[in-house]
Amino acid sequence: MEIKDKVVLITGASAGIGLASSAALYLSLGLLAALWLCYALQPDPLAAVTFWPAYVWALPGVALVIPMMRRRSLRARALLILPWVLFVLVNREEFSLSRYIGSPQHQGIRIVSLNCAGGSMAAAREAFKSRPDIILLQETPSERDLRKLCKEYYGDDTGEAASVLCGLDCSIIARGRIRPYDLGSVLLECTAGTVFLRGVELDVASVRFVPPVFRTDIWSPDCWRTQAENRRIRRAQLRAVMDALNAKAKGAPLIVGGDFNAPARDGALREMTPRLHDAFADAGRGWGNTVINGFPIQRADQIWVSDEFRPFQVFAEKTRNSDHRMVVCYTAVRTR
Repeated sequence: MEIKDKVVLITGASAGIGLASSAALYLSLGLLAALWLCYALQPDPLAAVTFWPAYVWALPGVALVIPMMRRRSLRARALLILPWVLFVLVNREEFSLSRYIGSPQHQGIRIVSLNCAGGSMAAAREAFKSRPDIILLQETPSERDLRKLCKEYYGDDTGEAASVLCGLDCSIIARGRIRPYDLGSVLLECTAGTVFLRGVELDVASVRFVPPVFRTDIWSPDCWRTQAENRRIRRAQLRAVMDALNAKAKGAPLIVGGDFNAPARDGALREMTPRLHDAFADAGRGWGNTVINGFPIQRADQIWVSDEFRPFQVFAEKTRNSDHRMVVCYTAVRTR
């Protein structure tokens, strides 16, 4: 082969590599733009995409531009991956960068929420140990067992006896009296009542919604249909619960917490706005994911509060006897 022919082959190969690199870059940017829209709008038909944490989708996006990083300056490499870094930071739900450092503040009203793993007393005991002001349990133990725990951990030396409101799947324990709500058709997903705490009336609900669908076959149309239907069911449950709560809890500050069985930015959770907001988004500390306990990849357990509350510390605490981590929230309440 003559030198001229070799030059032509090398030039052609270089052009082919350049074309492939450009195509990979445009594909990466196109994927990024589509994902921004998905996470911003949260449409139900695309729940199969937004079910996953944002950083999961950043991996293939960055992988597409890795071949272009060879023989490029550090600045050029940073510019290639910076859009994906921003996408992950803006759409994060797992951690709070601004409050990662520091120890919890043990003051104000302390609220904890925990899924008790099929009614485990050992799991419920972990929620009682610090004697919070309000405990929200899901997959709850029986009322009889909860009253035993109240007597064990609160007794008569707290200055205010603890009360138990036990529902079909969710329960509320609080220092002070609880006046239950009759919620009708949403009794399975929600237990709610007015808590009389330190002279303040608080409307409180413990909730647990339809379990999520965990599927990795994103290429399957059935996966997309199943995830979309799962979102629609959860949305309908949330709408029914909020309608019932809004009909009952009209004036007092409102707390809704529990196992939402959905990512923290899930579109169905918008049924709670504008009256409620995610306490972790306001005052989260560190890694907030709660499931599964040993390797938490999703913040399914959450506490939402109305504008009368001022959360100042919210975090997830590892447990020993549940497959969920426990959510702990310290908040002040503005009274009239």
